[in-house]
Amino acid sequence: MWRQFLRLWSSPRVILRRVLALDDTPHAVALGAAIGMLFGLTPTVGLQTIEVIVFAFFTRRLFYFNRPAALLLIYISNPLTVAPIYYALYWVGSQFVPGQATLDQFRQILSFEGFAGWWLAIKQLATDVGAPLAIGTLVVAPVSAVATYPMTRFLLRWYRGDDPPAMSESTEKIIEAEQPANNDETNAVDATVRGRLSHEPIGLARQPRLRMPAAG
Repeated sequence: MWRQFLRLWSSPRVILRRVLALDDTPHAVALGAAIGMLFGLTPTVGLQTIEVIVFAFFTRRLFYFNRPAALLLIYISNPLTVAPIYYALYWVGSQFVPGQATLDQFRQILSFEGFAGWWLAIKQLATDVGAPLAIGTLVVAPVSAVATYPMTRFLLRWYRGDDPPAMSESTEKIIEAEQPANNDETNAVDATVRGRLSHEPIGLARQPRLRMPAAG
């Protein structure tokens, strides 16, 4: 089990392959990936999985998304990447409000052990770097989630081979050559029909003339 977690943490390609291999519609997988990206970039270390499960429960009657895709994408935030990600969010937020924290400070805050150390890290994130981190999250997380949806759909289309086969140059030339001829034939038929309709009452069929017998 821990080996699987280490593979997910150390290689984003493993996450990508597992997402692309999910058996679901492209929309459901892409939406799940976008939701996972959204929660994966929130500064709630250790709670992202619970957040996705609760979100899926409350939105189950509103719309459907692939839950495994969402749970896989939250692993972009893991013990190996959480400090750089949170510092990047903090840096974006510090462009709007003052902030002087460094990457080493984030690493120190997030190097915790056990529940007590986790709770202390959550409190330090809220009190020491809370404002810039929250603002940066509000800017980066939604934008990243929105960008994840079309990127995932594009990758799924490529991975599943859903692209229509390309036409050869000879086929395109044949189609282009036949189009004018077909148009001319269609126009000729239309002109003939319009000419006949202009000389005949619409909706009335021609009746044969009856010859009256000659008077004796």
